[in-house]
Amino acid sequence: MKLSASLVLVISGVIFAAAPALAARDEPVQNRDNIPISWIAEGQPELDKIQRAIIAGCAQRGWQCRATKPGEIRAVLHVRQHMAEARIAFNTESFSITYVNSTELRYNAAKNTIHRKYNLWVTNLITDINGAIALIQ
Repeated sequence: MKLSASLVLVISGVIFAAAPALAARDEPVQNRDNIPISWIAEGQPELDKIQRAIIAGCAQRGWQCRATKPGEIRAVLHVRQHMAEARIAFNTESFSITYVNSTELRYNAAKNTIHRKYNLWVTNLITDINGAIALIQ
């Protein structure tokens, strides 16, 4: 099948016009470091309580977690065909969430970019973890 020159130009124009819109869905990966743990109860929080709260916070939005060592949790989220994996490092004063791996989220290691939904999922995860920490006190 032969395409006319004008049809080729139209198709090329549509692809060229759509490229910025697709790229706009990507943004820099936002690793979140040293998020303070607000502890209002008397005394210092115990590490195992913080771990339980983080796991409970993860579960609120469907993140599946497993402790890999003291002070570290691996969290995986599956949304339709997408998968995001993050490392949550924590102590009794703060926690950090770091990107580990993903599928179908257009992660670009060279540019350190990913689909903007990943950063939204991490922001929501932080909110849920903070809420779970507040509940354990």
